[in-house]
Parts: sequence; structure tokens; C-alpha cells
Amino acid sequence: MRRSSCGTAFIVLLGLSLLLSTSNAIPVGFTTFFSSATCPNGWYQLGTASGRLIVSVANSTVAGITVNTPLSDQEDRVHLHAYTTSVTLNSKNIAADDCCNGLGACSGTYVLNAATLSAPSGTTLTHSLS
Repeated sequence: MRRSSCGTAFIVLLGLSLLLSTSNAIPVGFTTFFSSATCPNGWYQLGTASGRLIVSVANSTVAGITVNTPLSDQEDRVHLHAYTTSVTLNSKNIAADDCCNGLGACSGTYVLNAATLSAPSGTTLTHSLS
């Protein structure tokens, strides 16, 4: 919910309700969550946040960026994570007699670009549909 230019806001923070006068304490445009079926007086529902997780940023040039499509109510979207890793194998000297095993690993650094299996997170997003 986003603060409009007037009103009193009840903010839920770590389970504690705080009553704040919004005339000077909270700037216009401030966005927060309320544990309520409706917005408090002077606040309105931020429709563009529906189905999205709001993340605070320190750099204002990246504020307001959205990624992918919003989640629907109770959705647990299947997703994967791409990753890059490397392993370095040191050189080892091994002596062998009368053998021709060419399957040993060579020393050096090997890079792997891969992804996790697609899977749900196990956590659903619940929308307030009031």
C-alpha cells in the first residue's frame, strides 16, 4: 500500500503496531505492507505491486524495475537457477607399469556452466483479494 498526501498510518513492523502521524513522519510515495483487509485512511493499494515482491534498494537508479511476470494468487512457480563454477586439479605424478589408462584427469582449471533442475519453491504467494 502506498501513502497518499494525508492521513494516519498503522504500520505493522515485527508484529508491533505503531501509530504514526503521516503529516511529516512518512514521505509521500512511501510503500509498505499492512496486515489488514483494507488500506488505512490516506493510503491506497499499489496495483503494480500485485503478485510481486517489493525489494528495497539503496541506488535510486534501479528503483521501480520489474522482472518477469507477476505471480497469481497461491502460485508456486517452477523455476531454475543458472550457475557457473570451476574446479582446479593439481598436477600429480603416478607411476604405473604395463598399463595404458588414458582416462585419468589432466591438471588444470575446468569451468562448468549449468543450471539446477526446474522445481517449485515450496512457498506460495497469497494475494489479498479484497
